[in-house]
Amino acid sequence: MTDILGVIGGMGPMAGVYFCELVTGMTAASSDSEHLNMILYSLPKVPDRTAFLLGRVKESPAEAIIGIGNSLVGQGCRVIAIPCVTSFALYDEFAPKIDADVLHMPDETAAYLASLGVRKAGVLATAGTVSTGIFTRSCSKYGIETVVPDDDNQSAVMSVIYDQVKAGLPVDTDMFGRVCDHLLGRGAEKLILGCTELSLVFRGAHPEFCVDALEVLARASILKMGKQVR
Repeated sequence: MTDILGVIGGMGPMAGVYFCELVTGMTAASSDSEHLNMILYSLPKVPDRTAFLLGRVKESPAEAIIGIGNSLVGQGCRVIAIPCVTSFALYDEFAPKIDADVLHMPDETAAYLASLGVRKAGVLATAGTVSTGIFTRSCSKYGIETVVPDDDNQSAVMSVIYDQVKAGLPVDTDMFGRVCDHLLGRGAEKLILGCTELSLVFRGAHPEFCVDALEVLARASILKMGKQVR
């Protein structure tokens, strides 16, 4: 069997599980057998992506991602999805070394924004993602301008991601709302939920002005595997 979607999970652990839930719920299927064949390989011990990109740790996550990816290829996966936005700063390092079609979540998100006619988007993501300009580069391919939080608001986003979601604590919705208002006030038409931990905050019930990169990746995975989206 080679018609399998491989999912590199563990970054963080709940994001991989939620991604599989999204794919299942978004697939147009009238019976069990019409759903995608899918393998989730969850390895939470992958070195922290943000810490590496900000120079706080020396061990690159790329080698672990390559190892997981090729393990999935060996099990028949021809398409790989990675529900971790920050890891895509290293895409050019790991993707060529995985013998499968590794979907690029930021590029898919930018294409989706373009399909909506968006010309300016705000980025809600980790400091690692923001510092490397992953979404800015992807969006620029479609003529979309990006805006990112100032230092104080970026610190608030990091607190939501690390001190609240990853720690299993309730999210300070007022603080998060202020960050959203900050970006909307700077002209953003849509805000990218550019961290899978933020996807977990809303679980599909995000404000209309938000576009969830994880939902976009799920949609792209379904279509790439030859299925229809519900």
